[in-house]
Amino acid sequence: MINIDWASLQRHKLPSGEHPKTWPSWGLPRADGRDVALESLRQFYIYAGDLLGGMHHPRDKVAQVVATAKQQVPWCKAEPVVLLPMLLEYSLPRMPPRLLPRKEDIAPVTLPRVASIALLRSHREARDPSCCCSSLIVVWFQDRFGDPEESILQQIAALDWNALAFDWMP
Repeated sequence: MINIDWASLQRHKLPSGEHPKTWPSWGLPRADGRDVALESLRQFYIYAGDLLGGMHHPRDKVAQVVATAKQQVPWCKAEPVVLLPMLLEYSLPRMPPRLLPRKEDIAPVTLPRVASIALLRSHREARDPSCCCSSLIVVWFQDRFGDPEESILQQIAALDWNALAFDWMP
């Protein structure tokens, strides 16, 4: 049992009438007027555990992250949406020829090192009027942990929610 003196912890007073479950969350303004909120965000290094110099095609890492997203939210029947990543090109000085990428590969490139898997929620259905909520899993890659860059938020806001999201009832 962890021993914490709860009475001595610092406190932050929420605005009057607010509750942690309803306190403003990471919202996303959309052109169609739909309110979309972040339900959960998981971020991790995609190259953790890889050997230095190990060369993989970026599609392999994207496939691994999509599989992780599906395992993380198995009840969401919508296919995870992958935002197109910015590839990072690097050089291979003094690399033995047997380790150089083959000519048919796309040159020495990699993904940004942090994968982000977001579960987004709306309190409006996407297509099924018998449901009252919809959700969407979005995957993207960025250089650092934390909030996504503005360009990522714009891509998420531009997604066709009605075509991509999964409708559900609580």
